[in-house]
Amino acid sequence: MANRVRAEFPFRLHGLMGSTLRIDWRSGGCYRKASLAGETGTGAPVTLHDAPAWGSLVARQQRLTERRDLNVESNKSHKAPNPRVRVLCALFLLVGVAAPALAHEDGETPNDVTAAAAIMSCDDYTRIGTAHLRERASDELVKIVDISMRVRRLTPGKHAVHIHETAACMPCSAAQGHFDPGPHGNTNPDANHPFHAGELVNIHIGENGRGALFTLTTRVSLSDGPLSLMDEDGSAFIIHLDPDTYCPEGEQAGCAGGGRAACGVIVRDE
Repeated sequence: MANRVRAEFPFRLHGLMGSTLRIDWRSGGCYRKASLAGETGTGAPVTLHDAPAWGSLVARQQRLTERRDLNVESNKSHKAPNPRVRVLCALFLLVGVAAPALAHEDGETPNDVTAAAAIMSCDDYTRIGTAHLRERASDELVKIVDISMRVRRLTPGKHAVHIHETAACMPCSAAQGHFDPGPHGNTNPDANHPFHAGELVNIHIGENGRGALFTLTTRVSLSDGPLSLMDEDGSAFIIHLDPDTYCPEGEQAGCAGGGRAACGVIVRDE
């Protein structure tokens, strides 16, 4: 029988109150399951994305972890996993889901680039939410962009969220296709899916019509360069009517989220 240990990490995630990350381990390995306790100020559910971008976050989180006491509950008849295993497992998990928290705790660096978007309904073009972006560099010189989004007045369930190639939202179709620069790019949402540079994760909307998304990506940048969202015609967020299935069968109409529910032009902060 595998030894199991539970550790609790209190941490701050931008917009999340009273947050506690609970991680269950099994001996000799990484986390068995994890849960996040807490809620946004609006009571919205939170979507967290596990992303393969480590960079300098490992070192940052290690410093934070060393300053915190672990509240470990273990069955006395079993030996707890090695503390190093616990820390490493926590690092791998927290790097994926708590990037905004790390930035919030450590503060921004002088080289950070930030941007924001006002999210508007595609029905009446009234504001229904906001999004914030922050670009930071990793030790490997890869640009990492943290994204947080809060919306309301959407139908309950999952909705695809993408970055589209044009900074225009009136009408929402003016945002054009997916942001996908490069020699082999294809802005058709259903044709080059899920490989678009503007590919993000679904946002979950609660029964009250509200939802929040926290994720990060290395596929785009806010500063100048070949992956910059701030090119000549800019970029915009699109929230779709349906969830993104990531097109497992290849090109299928609507597999990338279907029609458009909301749009937000991305504007870089000065």
